[in-house]
Amino acid sequence: MMRFHPWAWRPGTLPGMGAAEWLHDLVNTKRPLEEKMALFWHGIFATGVSKVDPYDDVMDMIVKFRHKGMGDFRELLLEMAKDPAMIYWLDNNDNHADAVNENWGPELLELFSMGVGKFHRR
Repeated sequence: MMRFHPWAWRPGTLPGMGAAEWLHDLVNTKRPLEEKMALFWHGIFATGVSKVDPYDDVMDMIVKFRHKGMGDFRELLLEMAKDPAMIYWLDNNDNHADAVNENWGPELLELFSMGVGKFHRR
């Protein structure tokens, strides 16, 4: 990784913030299944440092995947619905009384749980 992405060794640098840190964890963990499940859920609940700032919110989400990733999906989905990185990723941070963002709930359902066309908007 360092050969092809020399910037990755320094946490907090763009565009690969934390990439080397997570690669190190993936290779050196004593709990490889937990780490692989965190990687899996990170691919499903797609957020990233390209939109989510600060980078710590994405890393906190990965920690949640480690702790809850092999448990009940409903519990994980509810946790992700409250996660700051996911809230920012789905633009719910712009939601306020004068400009209601009605996309957050449907996007959460379509993208991460039920799928497109599986529920009806009121």
